[in-house]
Amino acid sequence: MYKIGVLFIFLIYQNSCTSQIRDSVQVTKCIISDSKRITVSVEYTNYSDSTYYFWIYDKELNQSQSELIRLYFSALHQDFTLSNLIYENLLSEENMALKKSFIKKLYPNKRFSIHVSSNTLNEDNLVKIIKSKVVIVNESDVINKYKFNLLSVPSFPSEDLFLLEQDL
Repeated sequence: MYKIGVLFIFLIYQNSCTSQIRDSVQVTKCIISDSKRITVSVEYTNYSDSTYYFWIYDKELNQSQSELIRLYFSALHQDFTLSNLIYENLLSEENMALKKSFIKKLYPNKRFSIHVSSNTLNEDNLVKIIKSKVVIVNESDVINKYKFNLLSVPSFPSEDLFLLEQDL
């Protein structure tokens, strides 16, 4: 016999990440086969005239933006760096890996949502973890740091990224 989950959706708050990128948070609670789950959705909207880049970083975000850019594009992942893949034109939508080569370009007046599901964390902790892992940088900051053509960098194709808590 199948059990039907009941969904409750609550809008928690709207916050500002930068003056140009705003986020809003929604929490969905449901029961699936006697297991309580929550899904936190953080939607980022670009209200600027600039393109922004998003990625998920697996360490604390206590470095400067310039340092976060350097660490992400120069970090050694087995035998490659993200900047190597970009220079050699080897990065594609199909071979993006979370925390290694995942990039989402957020164009002006567009949105991007990250949805994370958990059966162990409460909603406040899950929101805190998501926001502590997401790096948002202006395209010009990346270009100034690396001097390569970011037009060749593929962007995650969907407007929504779905993850489980252990993916963060």
